[in-house]
Amino acid sequence: MQKIKVLYQYRDAANNKKIEWVVVEAESPAIVKIQLERIFADCQGWPDVPLFQPERLGWPTAYFENHDLLGDDVAFHEICEVALTDDVVTHELSHSR
Repeated sequence: MQKIKVLYQYRDAANNKKIEWVVVEAESPAIVKIQLERIFADCQGWPDVPLFQPERLGWPTAYFENHDLLGDDVAFHEICEVALTDDVVTHELSHSR
């Protein structure tokens, strides 16, 4: 198993961005991407921007304090980068719906 950093961001309706990340153990970055795509197949809206909901995995979110789903904000984060790291593992990549 390798340590993999998943870097993701939240983008609100005004295009403000906030970054968050976790480190998980997995066989490879490609496997992590495949698992995230499989788990969050129901969240995809654009073919070139992988979306997910980190709270469904028990991961920290990057929502802004005034996050408002009843307004124009969305409930999804964008996966920015999935890469090998030497950082300490912070979370598991487990699916809990």
